[in-house]
Amino acid sequence: MNDMKNIDFTAHEHFTPLVDAHVHIYPSYNVTEFLDNAWENFRKASRALPLSTPITGMLLLSESSGCDWFSQQQNTLKNDGQWQFQPLPEEPMTLLASNEEKSLLIVAGRQVITAEGLEVLALLTKQQFDDGQPLTQLLEKINENDGLAVLPWAVGKWLGGRGKRVSELLASQDFPFMLGDNGGRPVFWRNVPQFIQANAKGIRILPGSDPLPLTADASRAGSFGFTLSISVSSKTPAQAIHRLLLDSTVALSPYGRLQGPIRFLQNQLSLRFSSPASPESAS
Repeated sequence: MNDMKNIDFTAHEHFTPLVDAHVHIYPSYNVTEFLDNAWENFRKASRALPLSTPITGMLLLSESSGCDWFSQQQNTLKNDGQWQFQPLPEEPMTLLASNEEKSLLIVAGRQVITAEGLEVLALLTKQQFDDGQPLTQLLEKINENDGLAVLPWAVGKWLGGRGKRVSELLASQDFPFMLGDNGGRPVFWRNVPQFIQANAKGIRILPGSDPLPLTADASRAGSFGFTLSISVSSKTPAQAIHRLLLDSTVALSPYGRLQGPIRFLQNQLSLRFSSPASPESAS
């Protein structure tokens, strides 16, 4: 059994990352409670892992147009009992979030809507990208700016013509990208054709919680993600994650459970009959 331990991020230490690869922090969320819940979810996951190195949770943000929570958080929330944020000296795209004995890493990233209506995540980058670009053009720009391009699954988003476009892209492999799974995917939605296609071609599928702009979902960050078979440097952890994900010899181990049918249906009804909770669209 392992557990979460604080790491000296100013020293050259190594740790095993637990990574939630699809995170939104909506304006309606209580940030302190959100991060407390994320840390606790990472802690629960870490205790099931037979690892000897320290473990730290990493939240990979995917912020939509008009939202830039990441850039607003440096040196904020300094009151007792709250979280403080500080960029890593050698990696400004990564914030160290700390609250007494708790610590997490939060990494900048964007969610972009293409001309085809597909969602694309530009992970591990502070660079911003315009909505409305053709899919292939956006993938090129993300890679040119050293981001990690991910096409995330979401309810109904890969059906019909959009699903066909994702399948075509998987078949061509003209651009380096990965797919994203979603902790909000219901247990009865087992078969995703594009996931089967990606597995057959050796394309990674990155799990992430993808919380919705609903009060109950503020507790889900950190509950669905992955760990890697190799530890990473505490000085430049996001860069190390990026490099390891591009290395097909490095094993990725997912953790977490898909959503139960009752919670899934409750969330879908809440999204359709509640007033919007934030400027970000639910994904």
